[in-house]
Amino acid sequence: MLVALFLLDRLIADARRDSGFDETIVRKLRFLGVFLIAGTLAASLYTTIVETGLAVSMVAGTVREVGSMALRGWSFPWAYLIAGLGLVVMSKVVRVGAHLREELEGTV
Repeated sequence: MLVALFLLDRLIADARRDSGFDETIVRKLRFLGVFLIAGTLAASLYTTIVETGLAVSMVAGTVREVGSMALRGWSFPWAYLIAGLGLVVMSKVVRVGAHLREELEGTV
């Protein structure tokens, strides 16, 4: 989350410095969205696997279904996934705005 907040801060600073409708802003917005989606999936799955492994190591005996236990206990943070998808969609909207701006500058 700290890296995502840092990337968002850099994105906002670049958007303020340049115009908001630029190809670099589009690329950074898409990267932030994909980073948020992939990071959320990886972090939540890793946390679930580690918690399940810890719980299994504390139980006496042998548990054979560690993978299925991990998938059943997987708590997924939907808010971050939706935020990442929203950023990817916004990057497409900003790309269309950037193309329209380029056409307007070319016409004028």
